[in-house]
Amino acid sequence: MALASNDMPTKPSSFSSRLRAAREAAGLSIPALAALCNMPRQTIHLLESGQRQPSLATATTLATALGMSLDKLAGMPRRKRVQ
Repeated sequence: MALASNDMPTKPSSFSSRLRAAREAAGLSIPALAALCNMPRQTIHLLESGQRQPSLATATTLATALGMSLDKLAGMPRRKRVQ
């Protein structure tokens, strides 16, 4: 996770940084994540470096491989439950 000036962990602000943080938290290398997703390593690299934005299908595949929701990987804010 990114560190703020006071060294407190902050939520990664871009898809690329959230993807990298999730991959590292899962203990996966770029080649390992690419293999799990059946996609080229270069694709993961381009996504993590911010040089490419994922399609919905790619983002869904990555979220599934990382064991997280697409909303969380995409950085969507939590919604309050309506009762």
